[in-house]
Amino acid sequence: MSRAEHFGGTARSYQELSAPLATPTMASRQASRPWRVLDQLAAERGLALVCVQPLLVYRAREGEDLTFDKSDPKDAVIIARLAAGLHCYEPERAGEVWARLRHLGARRHQLTTAATAQVNQLRDLLECAWPAVLGASGSPFR
Repeated sequence: MSRAEHFGGTARSYQELSAPLATPTMASRQASRPWRVLDQLAAERGLALVCVQPLLVYRAREGEDLTFDKSDPKDAVIIARLAAGLHCYEPERAGEVWARLRHLGARRHQLTTAATAQVNQLRDLLECAWPAVLGASGSPFR
């Protein structure tokens, strides 16, 4: 199968999809933490950013028999090969509303984690100091 057939059957669609790679391009695994920072840096410098699915990186590492020999330089080479072979996509950039929603979700996660930790600490203290209260109350922390 030719690349044109793989990307929708026309040479034009292949050219459109490969347009970001016609200029200097940064490539990253989307699952890696700094990909949003890389996106900002690429935008500031006028570069395109493409992402590669983590599963593709894992499979490529398996294919090169590097499964247990994971390192950043070797992963960078694998990611570059996948991007050069057009096994990548342009990530959708988050607008202001999505950034705020992501921030609120992270804050909710922090608050939930802190509340759970405080309940667990209180339960542990009561089990040590006054275990009869926990037995008599049923489920006091619900």
